[in-house]
Amino acid sequence: MKGITDKDKYELKECFDDFMTWGGMLQRFAMSDDEQVRTYLLDIYNSILVKDIIDRFSIKDLDLFNWIVEYIVTTPSQTFSAESLLKYFESDNRNVTKNTLYNYLEYMCKALLIHKSFRYAVRGKRILNGKYKYYLTDLGLGQVMNTSKKKQLGAYLENIVYNELLSRGYLVNIGSLDNGKVDFIATRFQEKLYFQVAYQLYDEIVDREFGAFDHIEDHYPKYVISTDTVDWSQNGIIHRNIIEFLLDR
Repeated sequence: MKGITDKDKYELKECFDDFMTWGGMLQRFAMSDDEQVRTYLLDIYNSILVKDIIDRFSIKDLDLFNWIVEYIVTTPSQTFSAESLLKYFESDNRNVTKNTLYNYLEYMCKALLIHKSFRYAVRGKRILNGKYKYYLTDLGLGQVMNTSKKKQLGAYLENIVYNELLSRGYLVNIGSLDNGKVDFIATRFQEKLYFQVAYQLYDEIVDREFGAFDHIEDHYPKYVISTDTVDWSQNGIIHRNIIEFLLDR
């Protein structure tokens, strides 16, 4: 879209930062400034909400629905707890059922505003109920709604890796271990890959991210993805720079 032919990872850093902020909706690359991009993305966001969700599913409590949508799109890649949200509503004297909450989330998934990732037990080899994660189909749709919250660069990077794995045809779940978790288990036919994602690596983070694989007993490939340009690969675990990873098709 930008006519760039040099795929050197250093030269593309500025483009990647722009992608992490405003996402990859094609028409936005024709915009001349950030304000035009914001207006365009807001139009898409509002169109999805009104036409694809509110009208289609005849939602009556618009205030409640808009609050839940804004919460989800501005906190991507976070473990979702229905109980925590319901307690919040109770403290605000609002009577919201868990069924209503999950219905609204399902409507958002059907409209392709978000994707739902299930938790998978690595040892038990089964899907676990509860504590899902939700990822934005495009980070720009979250950016236009995030007017006050601090940027969550690690969460955004995790969202990008999740979407990239989906685009490559993988089924992507959150990995649950007896003593921790791995960010993603990606499976495609007989292929299986494990992923940890961190915005930047340094000593304490390296131990945590690479150590997450210690309790996985199989020998499928294991990756750590970050923005670092220094190769931290060790003990058979492959470290990849995020830009290299995205271009590796």
